[in-house]
Amino acid sequence: MWDSFFDKLADSLAQGDLPQSLLITHREGVFEEGLRKQLVASLLCLAPSQGKACGHCVACQLYQAGTHPDYFHLVPEGASNTIKIDQVRAVLRAVAQRPHTSAAQVVVITQADRLNTAASNALLKALEEPTETTRWVLMSSRPMQLLPTIRSRTVVLRLPPLSASQVHQSLLQQGVPESTIPVLMAAFEGAPASALAAYESGFCESESLFQTAWADLQAKRISLLQFLDALKGVSVQQRFSCLTKAVERVFKQTPSITVANYFAELRQALAQWSVISGLNGELLFEQQMLNWCRLGL
Repeated sequence: MWDSFFDKLADSLAQGDLPQSLLITHREGVFEEGLRKQLVASLLCLAPSQGKACGHCVACQLYQAGTHPDYFHLVPEGASNTIKIDQVRAVLRAVAQRPHTSAAQVVVITQADRLNTAASNALLKALEEPTETTRWVLMSSRPMQLLPTIRSRTVVLRLPPLSASQVHQSLLQQGVPESTIPVLMAAFEGAPASALAAYESGFCESESLFQTAWADLQAKRISLLQFLDALKGVSVQQRFSCLTKAVERVFKQTPSITVANYFAELRQALAQWSVISGLNGELLFEQQMLNWCRLGL
């Protein structure tokens, strides 16, 4: 999926000019882990060919087994879904030592935008004074949420958007039925991982139900109460997902400040729901729908 992008990285690695600290930005839900695995394998490999992992050396075998001592992968953890200072400190202690097997130690931080304040400051110091044998690969779909100083200490590379045919083929390879792919592609354009997760959670059925009720509401064939009643079998999370996509479609069809302001309000409400424990999602959705109806669109 990312062959051409990876080829450029491999060429830079082979020529010895791949930056020591990278920030790879991408759209959310694009199966970026495939690229991550290719890049890490190549960075750890003891006998790379044209910058790509050989797949046979001791380092490659250790990486494939998930036991390579020079590879560290940080991801958000716990109820807060953040990367914490203790995680970063543990890695910094490890990379202060010489590599065990490979020529360099490789640290990957997935969802780097989820670094909390203390963890961000600790990482920044490491990026400002990097050891010669440490490679940093940060990945994020929300790079602007990273500290500006962290962004400035890395070379930023952006994954190009996927074509419709790439997304279609990716979903087919994941076992998604051909008949449901158009619905998923319309809702999750350019994001096959998000589309797959939605399919596995029953999104297609929920999307179909929501779209029918939404069309009736917009045409004033049903009231808001009837709309909410029709969605009783749909989870709050899926309702918000469908509403977000519906509002995005409205904005694309008829861009206006009114819709843009509502969308910003909706995104803010979703952000609050994700971080405030005990916030009633059902009531929050009803309030957002009431606000939408008041716009008279």
